[in-house]
Amino acid sequence: MILVVAIAVTAVFYNHLEINMTKRISGFRKVLAWIHLIGMNVGGTAITLTMIFAGLIGSGILGVIISGASTSAVAKLTPNNAIMVQFIPPIATFAGLLSIGVIAGGITYIVTYLQKE
Repeated sequence: MILVVAIAVTAVFYNHLEINMTKRISGFRKVLAWIHLIGMNVGGTAITLTMIFAGLIGSGILGVIISGASTSAVAKLTPNNAIMVQFIPPIATFAGLLSIGVIAGGITYIVTYLQKE
């Protein structure tokens, strides 16, 4: 939910800069803005999906879902916390991508806001 709100607020920020304040985002700032939008959208979505998948596998629920939610599968339900360790590198990578995007967006906003008319 936070990711959805953050993406919407980003659109409001860029709208405020270009429409209300009539400041153009061009050149290197335009590249930073695209890094921001792609990094936030791809990184945030990938983190969310990877964590959901890790939780399903680690809790054992994925096996129950695949087997058709039979009572025997539910009876054999066993968590596997050790398998979740393999999800740390992709989650960290996507978190890095998200962080780079957010930092690039912050730099873009500040530099554009402070630019002279």
